[in-house]
Amino acid sequence: MQRRYGDGSLRYAYPLDSWMVEQASDPSVRMVTLRTVDGFSVCFPVLREQQSLLGEAIAAEAQSGVLLRAN
Repeated sequence: MQRRYGDGSLRYAYPLDSWMVEQASDPSVRMVTLRTVDGFSVCFPVLREQQSLLGEAIAAEAQSGVLLRAN
């Protein structure tokens, strides 16, 4: 899409149907699974250091001039 339309901000995005957070066997890691409405899912290990940052990024209210929060 980026090459076709010449816009580096474009990307495919799929509607989120459900998510699950579970403890991994390593106590410092949580597993986050995201699932689409058509049943596709992907699971990510999230390290302890990333968990708070991710939660804060999701919970943060939109601030003027802040369009992207990345780690």
